[in-house]
Amino acid sequence: MGEDIYRRELQTEKREMQITLIRETHPVYVGFNFNAYSDYKVEEMYRILVITGTQGGRDTEVQTNV
Repeated sequence: MGEDIYRRELQTEKREMQITLIRETHPVYVGFNFNAYSDYKVEEMYRILVITGTQGGRDTEVQTNV
């Protein structure tokens, strides 16, 4: 039972850290309401906006044609 509480606390801390890093990296998300989104969605946003964004966009494509 204590292990479940510990896991939930770790998951909550991880989510808060990811949200903080998203907001620091992309100030447009400062007023964004992350409460409406699941932990999975926040983690996905973190991967795309923070991790991929800091790698110089190596794994992304840019559309140049309109």
